[in-house]
Amino acid sequence: MVWFTNDDVVARADTERYQLGLELYEQTGPLKVFADHVVATVGDDDYQVRLTGADGLLIGECSCPVGRDGAFCEHCVAAAVMAVDVTSPPPDTGALLSRVDALGGAMLRSANLDCWADDAEDLLLTLEQVTIDHPAVTRPLYQRLLRRLGHNRADFDTQEDRQVFLDVAERTTAGLVQACVGEAMDPDELAGWVLDLQLEETQHFFVEVADLVEALGTRGVATYRRRLDEIHRNLPPEDIDDDEPVNSHGAIAYIREQFLLAFEPDVEVLSAFYAENPTHGSDVSIAQALRSAGRVGKAISWLEGLQRGNYQGDVELAELYELRGRDRDAARIRWNIFESFPRPHTYRALLAAAEPLNAVEYAKNRALSCLEAFEQRGGGDDGLLAELYELHGRHRDAARIRWNIFESVPHQGYFQLRERHYRALLAAAEPLNAVEYARNRAFAHLRDQAARYGPDAAASLVHLLFAVGDVDQAWEVARAYDLDGRELAHIGRARARQHPADAIPILLRAAELTIDRRSDYARYTRAAEMLAELKELHQRAGSDFADCLERFKAAYHQRPLLTALTKVDL
Repeated sequence: MVWFTNDDVVARADTERYQLGLELYEQTGPLKVFADHVVATVGDDDYQVRLTGADGLLIGECSCPVGRDGAFCEHCVAAAVMAVDVTSPPPDTGALLSRVDALGGAMLRSANLDCWADDAEDLLLTLEQVTIDHPAVTRPLYQRLLRRLGHNRADFDTQEDRQVFLDVAERTTAGLVQACVGEAMDPDELAGWVLDLQLEETQHFFVEVADLVEALGTRGVATYRRRLDEIHRNLPPEDIDDDEPVNSHGAIAYIREQFLLAFEPDVEVLSAFYAENPTHGSDVSIAQALRSAGRVGKAISWLEGLQRGNYQGDVELAELYELRGRDRDAARIRWNIFESFPRPHTYRALLAAAEPLNAVEYAKNRALSCLEAFEQRGGGDDGLLAELYELHGRHRDAARIRWNIFESVPHQGYFQLRERHYRALLAAAEPLNAVEYARNRAFAHLRDQAARYGPDAAASLVHLLFAVGDVDQAWEVARAYDLDGRELAHIGRARARQHPADAIPILLRAAELTIDRRSDYARYTRAAEMLAELKELHQRAGSDFADCLERFKAAYHQRPLLTALTKVDL
């Protein structure tokens, strides 16, 4: 290896000289690297370059006019960059492949998503760095990672968790494009690979051809379309009893739709397609395609010609009106949407539409009247109504609604929902100086449910006690109602989403009860799975799992348990 890096070259040359040097890269040679200097011939005029220095210092001499004046010229840049490239250590492909398989094959849950996201960040940063000098190495790794991510086994609790996964898939796709730009892949081969991947039964994301245009080029896109058309023409007659998803009529129709929306946003073409493949929301898809192609006026005319009352169509039309500055029309549509779907997001969109008209207060008052009418009829969004009462300073009405919401949560499960509504209830009680009253009433309600329905309802009480930090009372209730390992595990997992450290003793106790109280062989498997979850929780909490594991093994030193622990890599 040479004594300098590409960063040293960037720091030594100004931006213009560095770019000129990269353009001369292919005109560099022969180049010889010695322990303390590099010599090379660069350019059509065969300028002689000599690089010296040590410990990261870089000195360049060149026979060109600029170099003779002592500047670090573009010829020095070209020689230095090539010297770094030819002496860069080859990447450990086997290690990278193992990391790709580990990341793509991990069973994902909300509980281990943070650790997985950190591993993904480290791997993608490594691949991006290796791609700079070795795109031919990373290109198949990116392809393998995309395929494994597509088949990944995952169970996401929230859309935010799912988005973390989608961001990794999107970044992997972008990395594949950069690798293909650095080391071109045969466009026909790449087109076939993309189509094959799309036809597979992926679980969580769909690779868009439009995202790979830079890598496919005109020829690759044409090949992709030709193959897709061939598959469509050769499909056998549709069999309604056939559950096979690969190459099914529905899968092919979806792939064709995405291609047309990306590359042929034309009303006539899309209308013909949707006439052949009618789908819910096809009219809106046409408008969105026209909008993405910059044909806003055409998209407005298209939607205005359709029957009103379609939620997605109305939202799209309102957005188009806003783009064109047609504020009154946009506010009218936004009101119709809110009146039909009174939800927090439609309310906020209504206020945003009213702002250019200086009509925000009018919109707030009208929305409140609308929600009150819904409440009298037993409908609407109570949470939004409470929020509007709070905005209008009607705190007693807000607290009344917040209590009704809290009280209506079913007695079994719904831990996160109950906790969220409990905290909203206390916040509503604060302006009335009634927080203590609200807290006591809420827990009295949960204790009454526990007495009435038993352990299932008691689990809800225990979870909320843990959530508010009343740990001693939580364990007391858990013992009083003799909660078993299954119920405690459910509580622990719910707590782990936001507070992994708090969940550790709960899940540990669940594992102990699973072994103590169950008599079937599966108890060891269940306990081992809980300990695997505990390992993830300790990692997230930054605490030591090894001591916890050893104490558990010492307490339950039985061969079936040790075998089950081995199966989960513990």
